[in-house]
Amino acid sequence: MANLIFRFRVSLEDQEHIMRMIDILPNQTFSDLQQVIGTAFNFEVASSACFYKCDHNWIKSKKMIESDPEGTEQTALKEKISDPHQKFYHVYHLEAGWNFLVELDKIIPVNNSIVDYPFVVDAKGKAPKQFPNAKKIDDEDESDPESGENYHDSELIADGSFDDMLIDEDGNESVGSSSEESPEPEEDQSSLE
Repeated sequence: MANLIFRFRVSLEDQEHIMRMIDILPNQTFSDLQQVIGTAFNFEVASSACFYKCDHNWIKSKKMIESDPEGTEQTALKEKISDPHQKFYHVYHLEAGWNFLVELDKIIPVNNSIVDYPFVVDAKGKAPKQFPNAKKIDDEDESDPESGENYHDSELIADGSFDDMLIDEDGNESVGSSSEESPEPEEDQSSLE
């Protein structure tokens, strides 16, 4: 007997020309679908997401599946598909607001498949950055909020600022000298004049 595969057409809500075709097994979960959508669009794993069932005009019904252990992890796709062209509205990352139109394009019979599902069958258009307004952290921006001076951890360690800090066997910090005698700091000659 042939196994069935769901082929979904997944596109960004505002940019339908950016599209991915995804094959997935009917007994796989909405969590599996969410993960392959993220991978297909080069997005980080979504910490929060939800699916809505839609009619043929993409009008959403009530929230159907949320990303929690009892939601996306447990619900098989076949449990929520009642139409051979079923449509879902998927909010991938609630905080970032990425919305996908997910439509069941085909139900395909496959004999003796050796493919691991789910996987991306086709891709059109370059995926946008998941967080386009995120600021890249730059070493130049590391500064003391009070003085405005730039600092780097490597500079603090390299100048010996922590040389007199000792940590005993119990992990307790103490200030003092080690068994090696540290040199006395030089006096500032400008204050003596």
